[in-house]
Amino acid sequence: GRYLVGQVTAMRSEIFNTSLSAEGRAVLLYHVERMNEESANALLKVMEEPPEGVLFLLTADSLAGVLPTIRSRCISFAVAPVSPADCARYCTAQGVDSKDAALYSELFDGHIGTVLDAARDEARRAQVDKALALAKAAAAQDSYAAAVLLAAYEKDKVGAAALLADFRAVAAAGLRGSPRAPVQGDAARKAIAAADAAIQRLGAQVNPKITLSVLAMKFRTF
Repeated sequence: GRYLVGQVTAMRSEIFNTSLSAEGRAVLLYHVERMNEESANALLKVMEEPPEGVLFLLTADSLAGVLPTIRSRCISFAVAPVSPADCARYCTAQGVDSKDAALYSELFDGHIGTVLDAARDEARRAQVDKALALAKAAAAQDSYAAAVLLAAYEKDKVGAAALLADFRAVAAAGLRGSPRAPVQGDAARKAIAAADAAIQRLGAQVNPKITLSVLAMKFRTF
C-alpha cells in the first residue's frame, strides 16, 4: 500500500554497498505516487547524488501525485494501454481463453496486466462476474437484486471497494460503447458517479452497510 522510509533507506544501502556489474544496475520502483513525504524525501536524496551506473525507473498512476522535486530529476513518458483488440490477441497468445480475453480486454480497456489477473485468478474472475451482475441490475433499475448482491460485503470494506472498482470499470466500458457491458449510455454515466461516491464514502470510514444500501437505492434512478 505505502512505501516506508526504511524500504528506501535499505534500497540506498544496497545500491551503494553492492558492487555493480559491467552493465550497471537498474532500480525499478512501482507507484511512487504512494510515497509519503518522508519516504519521497529519502528517495530524493538518493537521486540527487546517485552512484555511478545506476538507472532509476519509476512508475506512477498519476504524475501529479509524485513529488515535484523528484519529477524534475526524471524524464517522463506517458504510457497508454493498447487497444482492446491488441490486448485480446496478446492475452490469447499467453494462454487465456479467447472469449475471456475479448471480454476482459473490453471491460478493462486494454490494460494487459489487469486482464491477465482477471483471467488467471479464480477469485478475481468471480469478482468480475459479480461486477457484471451488478451492472445488469443497474441497467434493469433493479435495486433489490443490487441490494442482495451487495449484502455480502456489508462487513467487508476492502472487498466492497474492490467490487465497486470493477463495477465502475464495467460501467466505463459501457460508456465507451462496448456491447459486452450490460449498462450503457446515461445509465453507465450515473453508475460511474454512484460507484465513485460509494468508494469515496468507504474510504472516509463511513459504515459500509449504509454506503452499500444507499448505492442499491440509487439503482432505481438509472
